[in-house]
Amino acid sequence: MKRPLSPLSNQQGSVMVIALMILVVVTIVGIASMNDSRTEQQLVRNEAIYKQDFYLAESAAIEGAQRLNNLNDRWVLQNQAQPWLNQNEDNTGVNLTDPGNWDTGGATPNAAVAGVDVAGDGTYTVVDERTADDGSLNPNSPQVHEFRVLGQYFPAGRNNPILIEIGYRKQF
Repeated sequence: MKRPLSPLSNQQGSVMVIALMILVVVTIVGIASMNDSRTEQQLVRNEAIYKQDFYLAESAAIEGAQRLNNLNDRWVLQNQAQPWLNQNEDNTGVNLTDPGNWDTGGATPNAAVAGVDVAGDGTYTVVDERTADDGSLNPNSPQVHEFRVLGQYFPAGRNNPILIEIGYRKQF
């Protein structure tokens, strides 16, 4: 006599179902790992671009400091005869922390183009803040002036410029 087969006692094909479930779980984990990897690559790429832009702005500021360091003519320094050498922004009304005020052309430019890259998107300017507190009161003796040296790099195709500001003291 034949016994009727019960669907619960029939386990043929259960290995295939378990294998398919494991394969689905591994596939989902693999896809999630690929998405995480892609996001991490984009983060690394953005960080590298930001560092490059930062160093270009810093090199523009250093170029401005070097040009200031090379100026030894007291008359030029006191009268801000160079287009990139500005009086304190309170006297001129020009806010140089606003990238829109960095006019590098025209009759009275506020900044000079730095030789930091081929595109010429790096600029610098120097702001004469004041005579340093430890300077001499004698007008004929050399005085120490405090300057703000600002370097800016405006990356092509992006809306946000990078602005670096460093302090500099010079005796003249």
